Amino acid sequence: MAKIGHWKSEAARTAYMTAYASLSALWTVPFTEFDIETSYGTTHVRKCGDGPGAPLVLIPPVMGNGAV
Repeated sequence: MAKIGHWKSEAARTAYMTAYASLSALWTVPFTEFDIETSYGTTHVRKCGDGPGAPLVLIPPVMGNGAV
């Protein structure tokens, strides 16, 4: 599997994950999060709702994440 990213330090990872958790707490719709292994590496997924409609996929911008 390709290695396309890594943390420069554990402190950088901790700071990012703390900020991500803070933004996730503001999300107003109940959600679950999970990781999917792909040929490019691990992809983090946030799934919201389970209604009868067609699924909608929101793709974050380059250098962004699901909290944007």
